[in-house]
Amino acid sequence: MDKQERYRKAILDTEELSSTPAVLSKVYRVVQNPQSDLNDISELIQTDAGLTTDVLRISNSALFGPHAKHTTLQSALLTVGLREVYRLVSVSMARQLFMRDLSCYGIVANDYWSSSLLSALLMDRIAKRLKIDSGEAYLLGILHCTGRILINKILESDGATVIWDGVQPLATWEKSACGLDSGEAGSLLLKHWHFPDTICDAIQNQFSPKLPDGHRSLLGMLQFVRRILPVKRLIATITDPTFDDPFLMATKISMEEIHSIIATSIENLIKLEASLK
Repeated sequence: MDKQERYRKAILDTEELSSTPAVLSKVYRVVQNPQSDLNDISELIQTDAGLTTDVLRISNSALFGPHAKHTTLQSALLTVGLREVYRLVSVSMARQLFMRDLSCYGIVANDYWSSSLLSALLMDRIAKRLKIDSGEAYLLGILHCTGRILINKILESDGATVIWDGVQPLATWEKSACGLDSGEAGSLLLKHWHFPDTICDAIQNQFSPKLPDGHRSLLGMLQFVRRILPVKRLIATITDPTFDDPFLMATKISMEEIHSIIATSIENLIKLEASLK
């Protein structure tokens, strides 16, 4: 089996893990359409029973603080609003897709899920501070490490026993292990699921030292979040950003502001995780 065929098979195998990514892609396109309404979104979400259950749970959580518990999807969507819907769908997708051990990375399921979700929450808060599209930033944050699933699938299917040591640069190890890094692998997956080019391109280039749009961009934001979040260790070991970080310097976000963003994001992560137990 040649390399291209291996990747194609791994993509199809990964797709079988969950139908939610395809639904999320459709929800994203509906939300971006100014003529869409909640009925359009509701019809999509109802095609996935697990997704419907998760959206109800999260909408009833302390994160949204409803005055009364929602018992129907329509009621929940009406409360959270159109622009928040795909965040809820993203959380459900991440739980279904990322709540699995990545044996070749030495990453346990809970760390993988929590790290993906915290990345999204950080990207969302930072984007709002910069007054740019926070929805796109959130989506990028939650999807940026999707490629690790594909690489893990390829290595497991080859019977590989190699495990990343956590010391060698991640992209270097991934390329030596299977011929592509997780940014490239993630882009392959997301293009297959019909996600927008802006998301796919940022994910594909996340390991690149060159930023065509500069540090004040979605890609620059993603690289900043990757610098402070650990890959293998617990979330509690977030790296404290330095005052001369290129992203902070380009955006003029103060250390006080970024510490507040990190603290709020961790608080929201705890609320989200509690809502899904």
